[in-house]
Amino acid sequence: MRKALVAAVLGSLLLLVSPAPAYAHADLVRSTPSNGSVVAKAPSSIRFTFSEAVTLDDSSILDSAGVVEPSRGAINGAVLTLTPASALRSGISTATFTVTSDDGHQIDGAISFVIGKPSTAGTPQSVVTSPSVATRLSGSHPGVLTATFANKATSGEVVWTSPSMTGSLTWPVHAKGKSSQATGVLPFAGAWTMKATLINAKGALVITSGTATLTP
Repeated sequence: MRKALVAAVLGSLLLLVSPAPAYAHADLVRSTPSNGSVVAKAPSSIRFTFSEAVTLDDSSILDSAGVVEPSRGAINGAVLTLTPASALRSGISTATFTVTSDDGHQIDGAISFVIGKPSTAGTPQSVVTSPSVATRLSGSHPGVLTATFANKATSGEVVWTSPSMTGSLTWPVHAKGKSSQATGVLPFAGAWTMKATLINAKGALVITSGTATLTP
């Protein structure tokens, strides 16, 4: 009886100290077309590949005016495929997604790309940021744009959000002489909120935010 009681107590202790299974959030590994790219022909589908299997909550394809294009989203393990009902037109297309990973964490995001020849960028504009980092956006119209920061960052990211779409657009940061840059596509006119994370070679971190307004 005594041995049975000791065994039961030890078993309970093992249950208490044994680590619970670890679950990681799913991350977007790549997309086809890639975010910020310029492609010669309209793709027949848009594909997102995640780091683990996900379930689909929502997806959409938007044209250059932010209008939803009819499409179908399908998940196969870690791959989400968006298929437009009809061929995408030349210009800017945006694909958004909301998925859930195995741990129940919901992830949303977006990519934008240009089909055919990019349009003119318009007049460069300064972006007022807080905390203040001198920032310049290479244009005032939707399209392929570059954000330049007076900060010697070697890595980081710029995240853009708009009330016209769910999800966010992420541009990687790289060094450019005594400054740093990030390039991508902002797909439609209106106000865009920017959050930039800038990391220099010594690991120093600067996070700054601002708003840019694009005109048609």
